[in-house]
Amino acid sequence: GIVMHERGEYEQARAYFMEALAIARKLGDPMLIAHVLAYMSRTIVALGRITEAETILRESLALAQEIGYSSYMGHALDGLGRLTQMTSPDEARTLFAASYDAYKESGDLRNMARVLSHQGYNSLARGDDIDAQNSFIAVLRLVREGGFMPFALDALAGLASLQAKQGDREHALELLLMVLNHPASLQETKDRADHLRAELETQLTPAQVEAIQAHAGEKTFEAIVEDLLRLA
Repeated sequence: GIVMHERGEYEQARAYFMEALAIARKLGDPMLIAHVLAYMSRTIVALGRITEAETILRESLALAQEIGYSSYMGHALDGLGRLTQMTSPDEARTLFAASYDAYKESGDLRNMARVLSHQGYNSLARGDDIDAQNSFIAVLRLVREGGFMPFALDALAGLASLQAKQGDREHALELLLMVLNHPASLQETKDRADHLRAELETQLTPAQVEAIQAHAGEKTFEAIVEDLLRLA
């Protein structure tokens, strides 16, 4: 199921996960059931079956709470937050905060960074720029402690959105180019960054864009992060 999901063959992935779930239920192992549900929820979301995904995530959350498995609690809460943020950003904020606390309990830096990035974009949608910036900066600090690089790049794209909103188009484009050119960027991050890049380039002259591209190529990821943390 996981392999099929990563290959984008979501219907086939769903079939495998359903088979695995049936076996897990027959065995009566709540941890195994929660494990399958956690992976399957990603596939169901990818298929656009939002109601089904919510049902799966709520069952996964209930099982994780029953057995005290904080990692899967964090996963389910984060998933529910992402499903909720389009219709109720305030409720999503509460879910993301609970997810972060669950991951923090298990010392999971990687997923703490992931949830903070989701929280940052949710805050952007809510119009809370200060909270968004604080969340994205916190992601960068976590990644320096041993988090996961793709989430730092996602946070950079978020900070670029804030800079663009504040009228600092040159620095925003520089960050976006770093994100787009980095091999560790997730596809979702690239799509978000590319959309904003195209928008910004229409607001700058060709000469400005060329100069920014040249300057961006001279900076390392570490140097950019250091500058952002120093100014935060």
